[in-house]
Amino acid sequence: SSDERSAFITEFTKEAAGALHSVGAAIGVDIFGVASVASDDSGIGQILEDMALWVDYICPMIYPSTWSKGWFGLDYPAAYPEEVTFASVGSVVERLREIPTVRTRPWLQGFHDYGVRGVFYESAEVEAQIEGSTRAGGTGFMVWDAGLRFPMNAVSYTHLRAHET
Repeated sequence: SSDERSAFITEFTKEAAGALHSVGAAIGVDIFGVASVASDDSGIGQILEDMALWVDYICPMIYPSTWSKGWFGLDYPAAYPEEVTFASVGSVVERLREIPTVRTRPWLQGFHDYGVRGVFYESAEVEAQIEGSTRAGGTGFMVWDAGLRFPMNAVSYTHLRAHET
């Protein structure tokens, strides 16, 4: 059941955080993008607020290509990297306002869109996501591409320095 899934994941998060914190390590958890905006577990067992009580970082995987038509009022979310990132990171930051010990550090899309429009994700699209996350209150960022093909100029040194934490 949904309650069992989320209880198990939260308990695992609590136990792992206890073990890691005891040796001085920080801990972050990756969550699916939908968990950044859903009030229930969406069938995946991730309840944002429950997990956030035990970790230092919540890392939503908010890749614009994973959102279907209509999310955030957009006809094709992958074509709007800044808007999608702003909305989803903003949702996490707002929902975790009462838990000041946790930071939101999103995973950003560094791969080309695999949808029907096939939007290419190059430097401008990565920079747009960084801007959206920053405006929404995100703390730093991480970029994902399963093929590890990142444009060398996708993230400027200035951006890296501005987002150090």
